[in-house]
Amino acid sequence: SDVMRKNTDIPKVKKDSSFENIVKEINSKKLGFTTVTDSKEKLIGSITDGDIRRAFLNHQADLSSKLACDLM
Repeated sequence: SDVMRKNTDIPKVKKDSSFENIVKEINSKKLGFTTVTDSKEKLIGSITDGDIRRAFLNHQADLSSKLACDLM
């Protein structure tokens, strides 16, 4: 319980969140990943720092158009 994070301390984005919002959420919560939820708040995936790096290497030209559902 000393290191566990709960509720709003857990990074979370919607599946249609923009790349910019994904990075902002990961940075603000300082955990190196974010969870991805659907419109009913159900967990459907995650995006890690590694996913962000791979997306940068593979999709530099159109990265700003990528959504959470494209990267998870």
